[in-house]
Amino acid sequence: FEVSRTQNIVHPSNSTERDINNHLVAIEATSERDYILPCEQRLQRLENVFNELNNKPDGMPLEKEQMLMDSLDRIKSVEFDLEKTKRVLHAAVMKQLEITDLLENMQQSKYRGHVNMCPMDTR
Repeated sequence: FEVSRTQNIVHPSNSTERDINNHLVAIEATSERDYILPCEQRLQRLENVFNELNNKPDGMPLEKEQMLMDSLDRIKSVEFDLEKTKRVLHAAVMKQLEITDLLENMQQSKYRGHVNMCPMDTR
């Protein structure tokens, strides 16, 4: 009776070790799967994005490129007009300054002439 009991004790111990080992292997597999799954998902998303980008045409559509060139031409035209307007305004300011100087000189000479014509008070 004792011998069979001893054998029963030994066998459950081996069984327990196997269960523990199996459990550890299962935990490692689960842990590894939990670690790899997000990587696989990211890789799948990257592949989808790559395929989507790969299927797009290489260059800009011709009509968009033409619109861009037309806009660039309009911008250059506006810049040219602004530069021309700037030169005209500068010339107008210079002319106004000349006229202002001329008027000031005329007033000063008129004032000097007026002072010269007034008789001095000799009382």
